[in-house]
Amino acid sequence: MRRMPKAITSAALVAAMIVGGAGAASALETAPESAGTATLDAVQERVVARAEARIDRLERRIEALDDREGPRALQSSALFAEGIEILSEMIAEVTDAEDLTGVWEAIREAGAEYRGHRRVRLGFAHADVDIARFSRRADRLVALVDRAEAAGIDTAGAAAEAEAARVDLDSAGELLAAIDPSATGAGVVGVIAAAHRNAHAARLHIRAGFTALREARSTA
Repeated sequence: MRRMPKAITSAALVAAMIVGGAGAASALETAPESAGTATLDAVQERVVARAEARIDRLERRIEALDDREGPRALQSSALFAEGIEILSEMIAEVTDAEDLTGVWEAIREAGAEYRGHRRVRLGFAHADVDIARFSRRADRLVALVDRAEAAGIDTAGAAAEAEAARVDLDSAGELLAAIDPSATGAGVVGVIAAAHRNAHAARLHIRAGFTALREARSTA
């Protein structure tokens, strides 16, 4: 049996295997060198066991989201399903690995793939939530502008800000609608970031609109 070099301890492998886990990095830094005596078979067994346990947890988390609605629940559920697929593939690759380097590569690739999906899924959900939230505020601003205009108040400034906000929100929505949240890569992340920026640009216009409306009322 081949022995694991001290630079890649079994404890470090198990920690890194927890795909997307926040504690993986610290575990890698603190893994005891005494674990360097682990054999390939032992490492494979431990990694597979931990991966299967992780799959069980992800399945329970998906079940817990079944009765929840909204972008965050939807994207989280999809992310967990992707995590199960990634871990299942990793188990097969780890089991077939002929040496510890193969095990390490399977873990590293699984972690990178999951982090890519996580970045897109959470970014997409965040932008989706902000677009919906700022759209409600824009609708409220428009309603108040209409009411003030009916009362004879000069609403030109507030109306212009409301229109600018609507343009930014429409653009943000179009950008997000063009995204496949199951995809990964810098291009997808860049489009999501652009949608998010447009949503927050709308937020600034909405704030300016409310300010302009207050000022118009105070001078009416």
